[in-house]
Amino acid sequence: MRIRTVGLSWTSWSGGYTDQVLYSNGWASLTIDFASPVTGFGFFTEPRVFAVYTINMLLSDGSSVSGDYDGASGAGFLGFLGEGVTSATISSADDFAIGDFYTTVAAGAVPEPAAWAMMIAGFGLVGASLRRRKPLIGAV
Repeated sequence: MRIRTVGLSWTSWSGGYTDQVLYSNGWASLTIDFASPVTGFGFFTEPRVFAVYTINMLLSDGSSVSGDYDGASGAGFLGFLGEGVTSATISSADDFAIGDFYTTVAAGAVPEPAAWAMMIAGFGLVGASLRRRKPLIGAV
């Protein structure tokens, strides 16, 4: 893999993106391991040649997604939404570039209103018991 910078001459890349991309440079596939499981991942991709090629993505949960991209038409988006994916292997029959990455992770659980009500009631009872407590003998 090589890192390339998308220059202004790359008129076929997506939406004016001019940052860095990973270029396969002869490799048939690339595996990305995520530091923690993700619920979504995507990127823009484009084959090296000005022809239509299929870009595949095999996920660690066994599912896969793919898309056909025309090098003459510009980069296209490939992504997924799922649960607990820890890696993705991207492959194509020809050299390709990927960049402008997006990831999502599961949001933490939000307590239900009943849980909030019980917590507030608990704080109230603790506060009431502290107020009703008799002072210690000899305390100032």
